[in-house]
Amino acid sequence: MNLYELLLDNYKPENRYYKYDFFFDNCSTRPLSIIEKSLNGKLLLKDENNTLTFRKLLDWQIWDKHWLNFGIYLIIGSRADKYPSPFQTSFLPLKLKEKLSSALILPNGDNLNSDKNPDEKKLIKSEKAVTSFEVQYSRLPEFLKPIWIFTFFFLIEILIFYFSYRSGTLRYSWYDKTWFIIALTGGLIIAFLWFFTDHIATKANWNFVVLNPLYLFLLFRLKVFRFWIANIISAGLFLILVSYNFLPQELHPAIIPIAGTLLLKSAKYGLLSKYFIRTK
Repeated sequence: MNLYELLLDNYKPENRYYKYDFFFDNCSTRPLSIIEKSLNGKLLLKDENNTLTFRKLLDWQIWDKHWLNFGIYLIIGSRADKYPSPFQTSFLPLKLKEKLSSALILPNGDNLNSDKNPDEKKLIKSEKAVTSFEVQYSRLPEFLKPIWIFTFFFLIEILIFYFSYRSGTLRYSWYDKTWFIIALTGGLIIAFLWFFTDHIATKANWNFVVLNPLYLFLLFRLKVFRFWIANIISAGLFLILVSYNFLPQELHPAIIPIAGTLLLKSAKYGLLSKYFIRTK
């Protein structure tokens, strides 16, 4: 089938809708697949020495959008820290453009391992820019970036923890509940994307140790049960903090002050609860 026929076939009602996958089957990889099927030969993409993981390619794409980057880091799992093949890097449109610009067509039956084949030809004979525009970059002040915002909250938590310990009272319990509700909500989102969707990119997500549904049980006054749940949460948070650089998944740096804040909060309801008296 030629390219036009493949496009018509792709537009059929039974083909136009598909199970979207962020890395492996999206609006950028699909055109490349159709182009490859239309060729009378083997499509060769430049096999550059790629040192960037899927995650780092995303960083390269949205380097100036710090909060968007933070959100993506929270929902994608350890699969994003694998190294993509030349074909797989095309999940980003700019990378697809780069790949197509240098792509070659090798006639069927030719030796793919040869350094140079006289019959190979370029996929793209010439390029023309249809339109141009000025790229607008986001200029977020340093103190508004996620790492510093959550570091600020962590410092506040240290002060609350200190004065609560000195007075022997559990101060600002409503503030603790606010954080637990946010962590619970984040955990439910991560759990849904991991266990109830087919997105490969959101599987095996270590952020689930920091944000998870267990915080629900810290919202109630079931003292014994809450004590053990708080200890389980605290142990997980401590594990993340001490093994941050050795995990099979790269976590966003802002997860450190977030985990630190939640650790201090959960410890007040668990192992260190004897030093605090619950007050309204």
